[in-house]
Amino acid sequence: SLFLDKISKKNYIVESIENSLMDQEDGESDITVILSNGINKIALLIEDKIDAHAMPMQPERYIKRGKKGIENKQYDEFYDFIVAPQEYLESNMEAKQYTYRVSYEEMLSVLKDVYSVELLNKAEN
Repeated sequence: SLFLDKISKKNYIVESIENSLMDQEDGESDITVILSNGINKIALLIEDKIDAHAMPMQPERYIKRGKKGIENKQYDEFYDFIVAPQEYLESNMEAKQYTYRVSYEEMLSVLKDVYSVELLNKAEN
């Protein structure tokens, strides 16, 4: 719901989630989530960063992969995200090029299960 709130979408359900989805020409999306509301399908293309430097043209390649997915009729719309610690989102110029940003801290504020909270806390430290 946190991601859907960012893009002002409601009543979508997850159809699939893929890790490290690779495109031979335009590289990899760390996480690809396909959602549907029964009429439209949307894709969330998510880059996950802890502290690593961005690869060259990384935000632009997310856009290219998203457009290809529309052309290939995999979904009707796409949204590019980066998730990272708030400090990374604020200080990294490449991170600011993504259309949508979600901080680890935001995710921690909505997560309820102990495993996810512990995992994000470890990633931040």
